[in-house]
Amino acid sequence: MELRVEQLEKDNRRLMTRISRDRFAGLRGKLMARYRLMIIVCVISPVWMLLLEDVYGVGRVLNVCYASFFVITALANAYIYYLFHKIDYSIMTVKEALTATTHLEITRYRLRMLGWLMVVPLLVMMFQAFYETGQDEVINGAWFGLILGAIVGTIFDRKTRRLIRQMRHTLTEELDED
Repeated sequence: MELRVEQLEKDNRRLMTRISRDRFAGLRGKLMARYRLMIIVCVISPVWMLLLEDVYGVGRVLNVCYASFFVITALANAYIYYLFHKIDYSIMTVKEALTATTHLEITRYRLRMLGWLMVVPLLVMMFQAFYETGQDEVINGAWFGLILGAIVGTIFDRKTRRLIRQMRHTLTEELDED
């Protein structure tokens, strides 16, 4: 009877490990898809400013700063994507995966702070250029875009942070079981 109970417990642990791995892989896949989307958005974004230059004449300096910001942001997102790609639960121990996930979260936070340091001067330059056009629709569109972008960005960031927390929680549960 004891042998049967031990075998059932071993099978149960194996099943729980497989479920945790599948859940981890699903979360990792969702996060990687999010970062692929952000890379694509960052690569496409400078095109909008080129269109604005032709229509409203916002200037070359602003275009270069805008394009540089999005290129740097695309590279930062690509780096985070690479860090997610490196976390392979099938070849890493749970502790290694948890350490890598924590490192990824810290790196993501630091890159986000760098992004804020870069975007504030860019926004000041953009709004100055938009106010210099003197056209109310440009100014109103800029404010609407800023507010809408802030809302969408906040929602996207919150969901991303939630997925990373779930991933870390899954790994912590797995580590606690071992």
